[in-house]
Amino acid sequence: TIPAIDVTASAHDKRLVGPAEHNAVMQAAHQIAAAIWSRNDAGWPVAVAVESIGVAHARVTVETIEDSAEERAAVLALLRDVVTPKHLAYRPDGTAIVVSIPGRS
Repeated sequence: TIPAIDVTASAHDKRLVGPAEHNAVMQAAHQIAAAIWSRNDAGWPVAVAVESIGVAHARVTVETIEDSAEERAAVLALLRDVVTPKHLAYRPDGTAIVVSIPGRS
C-alpha cells in the first residue's frame, strides 16, 4: 500500500459537516504535505499528493520511487513524526480534525 495520512472532520457524534469543515480539512492536509516536504532530508525522492476522498475527508499520499522496504520504512517514520500531535487543526465549531495513518495505531 502507498504510505498515507488521513485527515478527517467526519462527525461520528452526529455533528453536521459542510463546506467550512471541508475547507478546514483540506487546509490541514496541505499543511501536512508541506511538513512532509520540509522534513524530507533523507535524500530519497518522494511524490506527495493531497486528494479529497469525501466531504471533510482528505488523504495525503506519499509515493516512493524505488518502492523498497527501506524506503517505505523511512517514509512511515516520517509520517508518524508528522502526525504528532494527532490534532493539527480544528473545525469551525472548535472540535479537532483527526489526523491518522490508515491501518496503523
